[in-house]
Amino acid sequence: MMRKKILSGIFSLFCFFSSFFPTLAQTNFTNILAQNVNADGAIVEISLPMNLDSKIYVLIAWQTADGQQTYVAQIAKGGTQIYDVRSHPLWHGQLKIVATNVNEAKGTVRPVTIIDEIKIFLGQERIMPYTINMLDRNKLFTWSWDTILLILMAISALFFFLATKNGVVVALVAGFVVAWTAMDLKKIADHWTIAAHMESQKLTVPSILQELKTFLDEASKIIGDKTWKAEGLGVLHLHLAEYSLADRKYALREPSQNPADFIITMTPKNREIFWNSGGYFLVKGTKAP
Repeated sequence: MMRKKILSGIFSLFCFFSSFFPTLAQTNFTNILAQNVNADGAIVEISLPMNLDSKIYVLIAWQTADGQQTYVAQIAKGGTQIYDVRSHPLWHGQLKIVATNVNEAKGTVRPVTIIDEIKIFLGQERIMPYTINMLDRNKLFTWSWDTILLILMAISALFFFLATKNGVVVALVAGFVVAWTAMDLKKIADHWTIAAHMESQKLTVPSILQELKTFLDEASKIIGDKTWKAEGLGVLHLHLAEYSLADRKYALREPSQNPADFIITMTPKNREIFWNSGGYFLVKGTKAP
C-alpha cells in the first residue's frame, strides 16, 4: 500500500511538471538555446545575470529525435556557467531542441573539454532546501564522487600492498585512509568555495525561499492548533511549508472534503487576510467561523 502511494505521488509530480512542456517548440514557457544538436559528450553553457544567482531554478528541457521530452532542474548560477546533464538517460544522440524557462538566459550546447570536467568536479553545490533530500553531487567524467573514492581506495590499497608487503589488511586500511583524506579535503574545499560565494553575493540560506520562510514563521503562530492548507503554491514552496508547519494540523488537499481554518496562498481573492508578507497571504479558510 505504501509503495503504491509513493509511486502514485511520483507519477503525479511527473505529470505536473510535464504539463509545462506540451511541445517545446510551441510553448511560451521556454527560451530556445539550441536546435538539432548532438548531445553525446556535450554540456549546456548558460549565461545569466548575476542578480539571478541562487534565486531561481533553471529548467533545462529538451526533445529527443524520437519526440521524447524531459527536463532537469538546477539552481541558477550567475555569469557564464556550465550545466552538466550528461548523466540523464535521455541526454544522448541527436536532439531536436534544447530550451530553458529563463527568458534572460543565453546559452549553447557544446562538447565538453578537460577544463570543463575539472570545473564540474570542483564546482560548488548550492545549499538550498531541495538539496536536503537530493544532492546532485560532483562528478568527474560523469563518474560520481563516491565511485571515484572507491577507485582511489582500491588503487591505493594495491599500491601499499605491492610497496610495503605488509599484508592485505594493512593495505586495505591504508587505502581507506587515503580515500577518507581525499573526501575530507574535498569537503573542506567545498565549504570554502560555498562560503566565499555566499559572502561575495551577500546570500543567506536559503535565499531562494527566504521570504516564504519569514512568512511561515509568523503564520505558524497565528495558525496555532487550527488546521491549514496551501493553495496555488509551487511544489518546492509547498514542501517548505509542510516542513515549517509540520507541528500544525494539515488538512488534506481536496477543498470540498477537507476544509481548513487557514489557507496559505499568493492570491487572497477578497478573503479575510490574517497575515501577509513577501507576496504570501494567510487567509480565512472555509472551515473558519
